[in-house]
Amino acid sequence: MRCSLFVIPAQAGIQCGERRGAAPRKFLDSRLRGNDGARAVIERHLTVANQAGIHLRVASKIVKLLAGFDCTMEIAFNGRTADAKSIMSLTQLMAPRGSVLRACAGGPQAEPAMAALEELFRTKFDEG
Repeated sequence: MRCSLFVIPAQAGIQCGERRGAAPRKFLDSRLRGNDGARAVIERHLTVANQAGIHLRVASKIVKLLAGFDCTMEIAFNGRTADAKSIMSLTQLMAPRGSVLRACAGGPQAEPAMAALEELFRTKFDEG
């Protein structure tokens, strides 16, 4: 049995999970639609102000905060989209200090969840 490994250099501009020539993934998918199919989405731009950017401890705080809300939320940065309720997904954004993230939420508790997330970003995740 033969196994071949193809390495695509980072400068090729292809990110994990993408194929050359493939259409870019849509930022919002059907998970952010209401029961009636209508698109009830809240969108905000959030700036990462803490010194270390988005790392495991910060991602954990975001996930714990959002776990109490009945909503779906995605955060995008630099062409990548993360499920805001997944620690690993958030850390893969690799967003440093000063990054502007795009957050979109949908669901019955999207408004209070977004307000709580904005407050967490405003307080620099209690890291100073």
